[in-house]
Amino acid sequence: MPRFLAVTSKGLGGAVFEELREQNFKALSSSSSSATFECSWEEVYRAHLVLRSATRILLPVLDFHAYQYDDIYHHILKKHDFTKYISVDQTVAVDAQVTSEKLKDQRLIAMKVKDAVVDQFREKFGKRPSVERV
Repeated sequence: MPRFLAVTSKGLGGAVFEELREQNFKALSSSSSSATFECSWEEVYRAHLVLRSATRILLPVLDFHAYQYDDIYHHILKKHDFTKYISVDQTVAVDAQVTSEKLKDQRLIAMKVKDAVVDQFREKFGKRPSVERV
């Protein structure tokens, strides 16, 4: 069953977690600004409708630990194929929200992710998708 992330404002993660439980979703964990849950693809549409505190519902495609900014670039470039999600003719936009005490620069993290994704396209297709700043 897919695992989703319901994102909210800082401090409301617990409220989203409780809303998920009240609406009979399988709530797994929460942080200060999100709650993780499992449900079917059909049920995620209901989650969009009934969760009042969540601002977005995301499908995480990658989860890993990074200890330096370059770890982000190398892990994404070598360990995950983003060319299966978007085509070279589409536009890539990257937004980062950071909770790390060590890696704090959201713009640098977003740039490392964007660079790794477009470099995958360059290696595979010889050209890169368009990039949009968020």
